[in-house]
Amino acid sequence: MEVRQSFSYYIENNPIEDPINIKIRELVDSIKFYKDYEQAINLIQENNLTLEKVAYKTVRLRKEELARLADLLISKNEKLIS
Repeated sequence: MEVRQSFSYYIENNPIEDPINIKIRELVDSIKFYKDYEQAINLIQENNLTLEKVAYKTVRLRKEELARLADLLISKNEKLIS
């Protein structure tokens, strides 16, 4: 009985994680662990994220990684427009 009460208390008082944070974590992991910038760009486009939101939501990306991501994203978008 006591275990159920503590479990219920935990569920009621801890909101479920924001789905955007989950996608941003996937994006950061694809860069940090796999160096897969294409996958990161696909996640940005599929989830309508902005670089501003990515930079705001994470501190795990270094400036160099964020700059490379921005450069590749801009290049990809220019190719789609032309």
